[in-house]
Amino acid sequence: MLTKKRSSKISHRFTISVIIAFSCVFILTTAFEYVNDISKMEKDLEDKLHYSADIMSISISDPAWDYNYDGVKTIGDSFFQDIEVALLVVRDNVAGELYNNEVHGKAYTTESLFIMNREIVYDGEQIGTLTVGLTKYYRLQTIYNMLKFSVLQLLVSLITLMVIVYMISHQITKPLSLLELDVKRLAEGKERIKTHSYSDDEIGRLAHSFNDMGDIIEESSQKLHEINNSLEETVHTRTEELLNKNEELNQTLVALKETQNQLLKSSKQKLTTRLVSGVAHEINTPLGLTITIITYMEDRLKDLKTKYNSGQVDQGQFNKITDEIFNASKKLENNLKRVSQLMEHFRELMLENQNQTAITFNVLDHLLKIRKSLLIDLMKKNIVFEVICDDHLEICSYPTALLQIISHLTENAIRHGFEGLNEGTIRLVCKAGGNELSVIFSDDGKGMNSDMLSHVFTPFFKGNTRETGSGLGLAIVENIVNVHLGGSIRCSSQINQGSTFEIRIPIEDSNCL
Repeated sequence: MLTKKRSSKISHRFTISVIIAFSCVFILTTAFEYVNDISKMEKDLEDKLHYSADIMSISISDPAWDYNYDGVKTIGDSFFQDIEVALLVVRDNVAGELYNNEVHGKAYTTESLFIMNREIVYDGEQIGTLTVGLTKYYRLQTIYNMLKFSVLQLLVSLITLMVIVYMISHQITKPLSLLELDVKRLAEGKERIKTHSYSDDEIGRLAHSFNDMGDIIEESSQKLHEINNSLEETVHTRTEELLNKNEELNQTLVALKETQNQLLKSSKQKLTTRLVSGVAHEINTPLGLTITIITYMEDRLKDLKTKYNSGQVDQGQFNKITDEIFNASKKLENNLKRVSQLMEHFRELMLENQNQTAITFNVLDHLLKIRKSLLIDLMKKNIVFEVICDDHLEICSYPTALLQIISHLTENAIRHGFEGLNEGTIRLVCKAGGNELSVIFSDDGKGMNSDMLSHVFTPFFKGNTRETGSGLGLAIVENIVNVHLGGSIRCSSQINQGSTFEIRIPIEDSNCL
């Protein structure tokens, strides 16, 4: 129950945080556009007012000079054909008011008018004054309608985004909660959750692999129990034959049983603890960074809103803060991709080949295709990849498994073996011996010390704490070689003398048709 609550809380916080961030960006962007539209509208209307006043003063100067009231009225009435013209007053310095017309109504309130006074000049002499007023009511209505549409758009977008984000986060947290509970039940020796409880995706396949691992642990436990029973019978028989040493043998038997139980319990606990802690750490780290990034985005949006409300934000500051938010959203996307990649690595660690069909293929042709797929990464580090193999060597096995083995070993060599080096050589030698295929993968890179060599196949092991990888690459290789191909792998290395991986797998798999 505790795990479900924690997963639900992360899901809800993630959904709410994304909704808040999206809403704030949308609202602030809309507000910024609204202010710009108002400013542009007022500037355009002011320019129109200047232009109208100039035209009116020129047009009306002749009839005003002649005191032609009809002419003044005709010209004045013609200007009111424009619905934005709200006020026009013509005054003569001698005769007084020649024309006065004012439109009334809600569109022509004092607050909505732009008014300008202009002199009427005839032959260079100022003969009167002109007052022109334009209303901004109709342009404001257009802006208000656009604002209402934006609000409606925001509501629809929020509902859609909320559903999508919640579904995505729920798809991640729910199966992880089930998986954690399943591992815990395995550690406690309880009945495990059935595989059909999981969906058919990366997490679901990881759960299938955990169940298979549980079957192997239970089978091993049963074998140990049978061995223990056999050992008890042997000790009992020997005890009857050696009555004089009965007490000593009984003490030895008790100590041996206790040691066996402790080893069995310790082995299961260590394996379970390592997997649980590894899964929790590798997945919770990008999820934790995701929550941190969302919190940062929320803080920056609050800062932008505060500065905007206080009138301290200009275009440059607005662009800077929104750029920071967009960069943070990119990091958010990268962390979510990191979670997806980790799921793929875990699935690959528990890869099941028993459901696949072994096929016969030419080893050299397949290795050359693998090398071709790795050329881009090899060229970036100026690494030469040599392949030495018999042209006619064929085996019946799993080509995808061989591809994964070579790819992981190459990636490990590029990332670690040639770290800090400008060039290098990888050599891949394949040869058949008896019923085995020997694959020797070697590089002339930095090599490893004895401590790193002893943990080279340990899951989640990282020789350098600054490394960004999952620590599963070589563990995946060992798992594929030992479990799924029924072979063996060993590694030898020395500092500054490179590393060598020697792999031996059957030439003909037992499942080969």
